[in-house]
Parts: sequence; structure tokens; C-alpha cells
Amino acid sequence: MANPNPRILLCTLTLSILFAIAASSSTVRLGGGRVGGRTDVTDVKHNKEIQDLGRFSVTEYNANLAGRGLRVSFVEVVAAQRQVVSGVKYYLTVVATEGSVSKRFQAVVVVKAWLKSKELVSFDPME
Repeated sequence: MANPNPRILLCTLTLSILFAIAASSSTVRLGGGRVGGRTDVTDVKHNKEIQDLGRFSVTEYNANLAGRGLRVSFVEVVAAQRQVVSGVKYYLTVVATEGSVSKRFQAVVVVKAWLKSKELVSFDPME
């Protein structure tokens, strides 16, 4: 059996390395955004799903208070981003009233539609 030409081996190796680098650094697109990256949700004020998630986040927050603070009342979601993870993670800017004071909160909710589950990950006041 003849020995392979070293130039062909070098060329093949170089092309394989370049292909691997190009494939690993390319951006995979799904639904107009990077997989795993956050995308803005448009028309938040009229998006029933987003407003319902904001209402859910306030309800869960109040349920977890157990007498350790003032309950808040949902007003509206004013901004939202979504991130595809194991399910969809929503980052919501929620306006709610605490007593008579209107405040903004950052809520993170994970939705796993195939399990019919929603989980409030965090609900924190914004500065």
C-alpha cells in the first residue's frame, strides 16, 4: 500500500480544523433570535400571555410572603424578554402597587408548556 501524500493529509487536516472552528462560532438561529439568547417581546401591553404571567408572578410573590412584608397588587407588565432554555424563561418588568405606592419589579418566570407548569424564579424590586 502506498503512503498517503503528506500535502494532502496536511490540507485535509487544515480544512477539518477550519470547518470545526467555523461551525462552533456560527450563530444558530431559532425564531429570529439566538438559541439561549434573550429576545424582546413586542407589544407587551396588549399581549395577554405576558400580562397573565405578570399577574401570576405577583400572585406567587404574595403567596410566598407569609406575613413578611406588604402584599403587592398587579398593575401591568411594561417590558418583557424571553429566553429559550429548558422551556421558556421570561424576564418581566412588572408594575405593582405596594400600599399606595407604585413600584417596578423584575420577575423571572419559567414556563414548560409540555408539562403545563409555570414557576416564579425571582421577584425583586428594581432600583
